Amino acid sequence: MLFYQIHPGETRCKIEKASPKRAWMDATQSHFAYRCLPLTIANMLGYHIFIKSEVMAEWNGRTETDAIKIISDDTNSASSIFGHGILTFHIDWLVTTDDDQNTVITGPHNHFIRNAQALTGVYETDWAPFSFTMNWKISNPGRVKFNTDDPICHLYTIPRGHVESEPIHIKQLSENQELYKQYSDFDKSRAEFIKRDENQEGWQKHYFKGNYANGQKCPITNHQTKINMPEIKYEHIGDEKKNKTTQITTIRVHQTDT
Repeated sequence: MLFYQIHPGETRCKIEKASPKRAWMDATQSHFAYRCLPLTIANMLGYHIFIKSEVMAEWNGRTETDAIKIISDDTNSASSIFGHGILTFHIDWLVTTDDDQNTVITGPHNHFIRNAQALTGVYETDWAPFSFTMNWKISNPGRVKFNTDDPICHLYTIPRGHVESEPIHIKQLSENQELYKQYSDFDKSRAEFIKRDENQEGWQKHYFKGNYANGQKCPITNHQTKINMPEIKYEHIGDEKKNKTTQITTIRVHQTDT
């Protein structure tokens, strides 16, 4: 992915690798929410965009664009351009990707903003020379607040056409005896585990470890317990012919050898 900074100077937002951490997950007893590997993998999938100053807005419930009042926004990151209680954040980069790659533009996975719901889009960033915005629908008339540690946007790429190439077939589980046996072992093991008054294991960890219920390793070799997103590299390209009065700032997401 290549992020071209549209305007020179300081940006209104910043890009970081998506974090596995969530405040509400930290607050669960013994951090048990992190035992759900699919949750933490989803948390880490892609990149987060953060604003550099707090944004607070209030919607009066009307449909007009002036129905949202921006109460605080020192960097002019947000505005109301669509109406209907939609708060728009302006992204300072034009994002490009390799051929046949779409970019999912959404809210941060498993992160919640009181009284607001992120709107999700899928964008063809391999050809479109257009910027995009991140939009949140205010759920009910009233105020909404975005802090500087709230990701306002979550980005990741998906291959174009991949979903359409994976048709769904519905069968009875009993038609696959091997899978049926594996599921039955898991179901029995889970039921017995839940019934215990006290257990010293904390949780079973079958999926986390990539094991079947009988302890046998799964056949795949790339089971993930974390995601190593490519590094973010800032590039500054000066125009020497113009005594460097013109400067293009790009952010390149590139894979490093580890």
